[in-house]
Amino acid sequence: MVMGRYAAIGNEATYGTPAATKKGIRVHRFSVEVDRGAMYDESIESYFAGAASGGPLKVGGRLEMSVYPLMCGEVLMALFGEDGYTYTNSSDLHTHEFTLSDPSPVTLRLGENNVEWELAGCGFTGAEFTFEAKEFVKFATTYIAKDIQKKAYAEPTFASGQPFVFWNARLMSDGVSVDHVEKVTVSIDRSLKDDAFVLDSFKRDDLIVDGVGELGGTITVTEKHLAELERAIFGQSGATSISSDNPLFEAHLQVQCEQKCGGQVCSLEFDIPVGVYVEGSWEITGRDYAAREIPYRILGSGFSATLKNTQGEIVPD
Repeated sequence: MVMGRYAAIGNEATYGTPAATKKGIRVHRFSVEVDRGAMYDESIESYFAGAASGGPLKVGGRLEMSVYPLMCGEVLMALFGEDGYTYTNSSDLHTHEFTLSDPSPVTLRLGENNVEWELAGCGFTGAEFTFEAKEFVKFATTYIAKDIQKKAYAEPTFASGQPFVFWNARLMSDGVSVDHVEKVTVSIDRSLKDDAFVLDSFKRDDLIVDGVGELGGTITVTEKHLAELERAIFGQSGATSISSDNPLFEAHLQVQCEQKCGGQVCSLEFDIPVGVYVEGSWEITGRDYAAREIPYRILGSGFSATLKNTQGEIVPD
């Protein structure tokens, strides 16, 4: 009996139709929750419900993984929705520029206990990339799905290579590297509608954006690095108080990292044309170390991610 475990992903051409692609991804955590949405009929003649039926099927869970150059393209495609793929010749890396469009559905597959759970029509509802000292670059997301089926266990192929790592990652602000950064997060919430149900089906109807999504994250700097904290508090560089026009600090932020893959140096960059510092917070307790955390918000639709690797175009199937 096979006792291994695996996770795989594939981008769908049609929502809810399982993708033919089954690309292995190395995950740390993969949870699945199946809520049958049980409906009960209660009437006046009884103290208890007299009938029950299955209701709206809500399938979802959580996924956590390190970010590998050759295992994150499908994730970025699902989040952003559009891949501006370019490739010139065999000596170049393949360039995937992901820009914001309608979220792209994926099929997730989890193999365990000699079976495979196939989750079709998945959308990532709230995702975060974490660049932190002493760690590999991490990705975590919650997801919702249209359907779940039990399939035969069949391990996918995994791409080779190492994940992106902290010592090859940095934060840039207006083209200048920011020193003494301990941690940066990039959060992407596409605001997907959880209750996308219609008549004649108990399964979700589509991935529907419900309201304004929220893009942002946090920047954590060492306790002796006050420049970014002061910009968050006072709204501008070099200030010692908040001026009468009550400004917020804005900068062109870029989060970058590199890693070798396929004999070349692959890279991932989040480009944030307008990042606004919205808060500065810290706490002093005794002589304990006190890092400074600065939440920021991404404005506009110019936010993008560029992945350069040895992988060809990501084509939903």
